[in-house]
Amino acid sequence: MKRQDYIVLAILSIIFIGLVFIYTGFNNVYGSMTDWVMQHTVIPDYLRTLFYETKELTPNLALNIGAGQNAYYLSYYGLLNPFILMSYLFPFMKMIDYIIVSSIAIVIISSFLIYKWLCYNNINYKIAFISSLLFMLMNAFFHAHRHIMFINYIPFLILGLIGIDRYFDKKKSVLFTISVFLMIMTSYYYSVSGLLCLLIYGIYKYIKQTKKVTIKSFFVDGIKFLCPMFIGILMASILLVPTVFAILSSRSQIKNTVDLLSLFIPRFNFNTMLYDNYGMGFTAISVIALIYTVFCSKRDKRFLSLCLLVLFSIPLFMYILNGMLYLRAKVFIPISPLIIFLVALLLDDLKNKRVNIIDYIKVVIVILIMALIFKYNNEYFYTDLLLTSLGIILIIIKRTKLLYVILIVISLVSNIPKNMNDNFVSNTTYQNITSSNVDNLLETISNDKTFYRVENLIGNTSLTVNKIYNSSYYQTSIYSSTYNPYYKDFYDDVIRNAIPYRNNLLRAATNNIVFQTLMGTKYVITDVDNVPIGYEKISGTNEMGIYKNENVLPLGYASSSLMSDEDFMNLKYPYTNEVLLNYIVVNKNVSSNYESALEKTNLSYQIIGDIDIKKSDTNYIIDTIKKEEITLKLNEHIQNKILFIKFKLNKASNCSDGDISITINNVTNKLTCKQWLYFNNNYEFEYVISSPKEINELNIIFSKGHFDISDIEIHKADYDKVLDAVFKVDKLLIDKDKTKGNIIVGNIDVTEDSFFATTIPYDKGFTIYVDDIKTSYEIVNKAFIGFPISKGKHNIKFVYRSPGYNVGVVGSLIGTLLFIYVIIAEPKQKFRVLKIK
Repeated sequence: MKRQDYIVLAILSIIFIGLVFIYTGFNNVYGSMTDWVMQHTVIPDYLRTLFYETKELTPNLALNIGAGQNAYYLSYYGLLNPFILMSYLFPFMKMIDYIIVSSIAIVIISSFLIYKWLCYNNINYKIAFISSLLFMLMNAFFHAHRHIMFINYIPFLILGLIGIDRYFDKKKSVLFTISVFLMIMTSYYYSVSGLLCLLIYGIYKYIKQTKKVTIKSFFVDGIKFLCPMFIGILMASILLVPTVFAILSSRSQIKNTVDLLSLFIPRFNFNTMLYDNYGMGFTAISVIALIYTVFCSKRDKRFLSLCLLVLFSIPLFMYILNGMLYLRAKVFIPISPLIIFLVALLLDDLKNKRVNIIDYIKVVIVILIMALIFKYNNEYFYTDLLLTSLGIILIIIKRTKLLYVILIVISLVSNIPKNMNDNFVSNTTYQNITSSNVDNLLETISNDKTFYRVENLIGNTSLTVNKIYNSSYYQTSIYSSTYNPYYKDFYDDVIRNAIPYRNNLLRAATNNIVFQTLMGTKYVITDVDNVPIGYEKISGTNEMGIYKNENVLPLGYASSSLMSDEDFMNLKYPYTNEVLLNYIVVNKNVSSNYESALEKTNLSYQIIGDIDIKKSDTNYIIDTIKKEEITLKLNEHIQNKILFIKFKLNKASNCSDGDISITINNVTNKLTCKQWLYFNNNYEFEYVISSPKEINELNIIFSKGHFDISDIEIHKADYDKVLDAVFKVDKLLIDKDKTKGNIIVGNIDVTEDSFFATTIPYDKGFTIYVDDIKTSYEIVNKAFIGFPISKGKHNIKFVYRSPGYNVGVVGSLIGTLLFIYVIIAEPKQKFRVLKIK
């Protein structure tokens, strides 16, 4: 690089780091409480932990999280991401700190690469610098501190654009191919739009350099152009193929209200380009540049702008790029380099006196007509358009540089408030997240050589939903956009855990002794007021202690008590919970002698509190204007029993009124507002209430809102019956020395011919060996792996391989060989650093 390049890089770095301090102040860190802290820092940390434990860059089984998941369910969050892989070189650095530093670096590097790319394309270096600064200030980079995969691929995308320039100018495709590969490995989801960006730019370059384009020449040259891209895609097969298999088995459940016919109706979406941090987030100059190049430029630039205009105007394209899930402008963020390219071309034309006032007025008229037709009523846009137009007219008439100041100020006015309004992680929360308190508690159980699961019930459990503290820490919770569908259905619809959060993808730890017993949760980290029955404190304080329960089911067990799927489906909650503890549910025609020990009851109590409760024959109506609390003082004292409480909410609120929730003795259920994109449909609230102490009251907290409650049912269960269920099974003893990575090994002594069940979610990727003999398996208990087993001592081994993994490895190997061939075969030319023109 030249001295001038270092100066530009330094200026961009100083400006952006200064903005980071403005965004966060001195009381927060550069990361959001929305997803960033729950997913984008902790999942990469877990992947790094897996690598240190197994020394494998491509794990297949993520046994520590979500009761055991296909690791490719987590690929969206950094599996094989080059930036995350680099963190493996810094074991001394906390992942949360690494993500902060790398996210800042990604924005700065992306902006600098834009500068280099524009200079290579004969843009004046001053214009290139201004354009790179405008690029850095686009609101899409808001996601450097919220959803980092929205933007972390951008450096490789821009390198791909530079690679295309080199492909056409020097007939060299290496940079093009490697950029495609790295972009996909960084963010497979946004790489689709990224590939579209590269394709559009490639056609633009072809039209620019080809005087006469024929169908035959376009087809032949197009195939040649696509070959480097195809090799890059093929090289990424090790990520793409298993991820596609994982996605096909697990689609996020989203409330889809898209009218398919409307997708074909042209409607220019201003929000795709302007201000919104879930779009590109540019200012009015981007729309001006787009329309200007449609009407006032040569055929190559006109093609480029027309492509983008059509892309933004036909909703079908947005819908397809979003995986046919919804209409959200975030998928056009990868197109942002082409927009800033058009802006740079316009500014360059203005500098070189190639724009006249008449043409510009026509452009403004077209924009105003479009805004009128498509009802874009953002007042800020018209102020922006007016000020920008004033700057453009002045530069045409007086050759003043005031326009550049106007563009930067407008971008800052748009950018700073958007970023400052994020809910940043406070320094206090950061200290809590990174403190060693939980690690110190876990150290006290490090001598336990059995296989066990742990749940962290401290505070806001969404913050630790994906937090894996060490390689021996196994948990049932998970928050991921893709997941094992059997486990998701079991968690929500079979065991019917409480749903305390509005995001229906978030399966956090919950205080449910039935679930904890069934899933083998031997330890819980909690405070003294939220301890489930059966657990005893072994270390810690009243505010944060670790509690132990020996009487939980193991990872695998054998039992001759069976119930058919058909009989099970005829049961209602909470009888289904009772069956899951005492029987193995199989898809066979078997008979059971099930007799429920649950006691349906009506509690007698006095109400303490002043909430107005209106009662009809069947319903209770409660209206609260703020969070309200009541206490039910029970006339009977409940000892050594579990309470199952169930009722129905008949109406969901409007999103203008917010979600509604009810908490009973620290267990919360929430029903999201009905217009919410991820509506959770949680109309039936179920609670499992237990305590090692006597239960003599129920503390009930209502959020603000309207509650229409009916169908209240309460059941009691003796905890001794739960213990009986645990004692009567034959337990699998896990060999922790041999259980590592994609392999689980254990031994069991089966007292009679029976069925073997696990609490590992069913997945087609397993191969199971019983005494070294390959054994077929099936779904048991509606979600988990199981199979018949004979009496006697057995060694059981599970080997997991992600579906599609072997095909992906072969594809990547072929792609790599083709890439090596290209490197050797292409004419060897001395690499020349891109010069600024």
